[in-house]
Amino acid sequence: MTVISAVDDEADDSKVVSVGHDLATAFGDDLVVIHVMTDDTYEDRTESSPNYYRDSAAKDAKSVAQRLISSTLGEGTATNITARGRVGSPVEELLAEVNRQDARYLVVGGRKRTPVGKAVFGSNTQSVLLNAEVPVMTVMNQ
Repeated sequence: MTVISAVDDEADDSKVVSVGHDLATAFGDDLVVIHVMTDDTYEDRTESSPNYYRDSAAKDAKSVAQRLISSTLGEGTATNITARGRVGSPVEELLAEVNRQDARYLVVGGRKRTPVGKAVFGSNTQSVLLNAEVPVMTVMNQ
């Protein structure tokens, strides 16, 4: 089976990678670290660089995941670790990856927000928690 750690490029998600690695090691599972570039970010980049395509965006997203793996775990870890990059809605892409990988756990980062902040801005973490068909571990960022 697989443990999936979902990381963001705007937060320090080293704890998300570390917790995912600990779970994968404990269960003898593979670890997939995934970053999803939003459609808005992709569109912004295509406006400034017309030759920027979805494949390039997915590679850039994968690079975010790979950098976090390297900076958090270093090289030579015992667990089989894969970096993945996707483009689209973070919630939809994460839930699809959970299904593709037949994941055991999904590890996500969270931020402390007031109830008003959640109502106004929404919460990807909350949507994942409500819609995932596997246990979700939320690692709170400072």
